[in-house]
Amino acid sequence: VSNIEIDKDSADAAAFTIEDTVDTVSPQSTETVAISFDPAAADNAVTRAQGSSSLDATAELEIESNDPETPVESVTLDGEGVTGAIDVASTLQFGTTPVGTTTTRNVTITNDISATAAVNITDTRLAGDSDYSTDLTDETPVELRPGDSVTTAVDLTPTTLDRKFGTLTVATDDPRQSAAKVGLSNTETTFNVT
Repeated sequence: VSNIEIDKDSADAAAFTIEDTVDTVSPQSTETVAISFDPAAADNAVTRAQGSSSLDATAELEIESNDPETPVESVTLDGEGVTGAIDVASTLQFGTTPVGTTTTRNVTITNDISATAAVNITDTRLAGDSDYSTDLTDETPVELRPGDSVTTAVDLTPTTLDRKFGTLTVATDDPRQSAAKVGLSNTETTFNVT
């Protein structure tokens, strides 16, 4: 074997790396060449993966040798990148909420059944009005395999009469969808007189 390389003219050559190679193959024997696949390194990987839960990539491996019948052998390399598909409501409405009373709404975070990989919820953050709270922040990280979901309560306990706005950010380890945001709001805050 005089040379083993990935054809640089292949569209997705950057996604494949030769990790271990061989110099000699004895007659009637077999040797192994180790190749790694990194779908994120493929040309336009993020753009190609948008709206899809997978990223297919192809390249050619060329093996040059002193074989007089086949001095160059080409092998097609195929890889399929897998990713999760987080689905969560974009808004959570609390309606009319009295001062000093806790109103609870549930939000469900799902890794779609069509996803091709698990995804981990690595963190949750609340921003905006400090009258919102959630218990999911204490439970991260959470692994969601395809079709799995987790439901968490979001509480609103108004301390003043103004409307309450916030954002729940769900961070994941998926580089294609690193965060999902849920807008939080009420329609009005009332004061109960007894």
